Amino acid sequence: MSIIGDALELPAWSYDFDHIHFEEPKAFDANLNTPGLHVVRKQVGSFHRRPVLPPEIVSRLAGGTFWRDPSKNPGGATVIA
Repeated sequence: MSIIGDALELPAWSYDFDHIHFEEPKAFDANLNTPGLHVVRKQVGSFHRRPVLPPEIVSRLAGGTFWRDPSKNPGGATVIA
């Protein structure tokens, strides 16, 4: 997170990834007919879930590291990976 903060020129901050506090915008999600879109778990972590993309797209993109190839970033965008 410090890399992102530095890139955005934000003051240093001590993040607590085990105790996330977030007020879910239920009315906003309801207006979009997407209840639960902005649900945030209380702890940062990874979990496995079924891909939403078709398998042929997943296999085509698997292992791609385009962000590490400067020739594929002609605009010189800042890459944080």
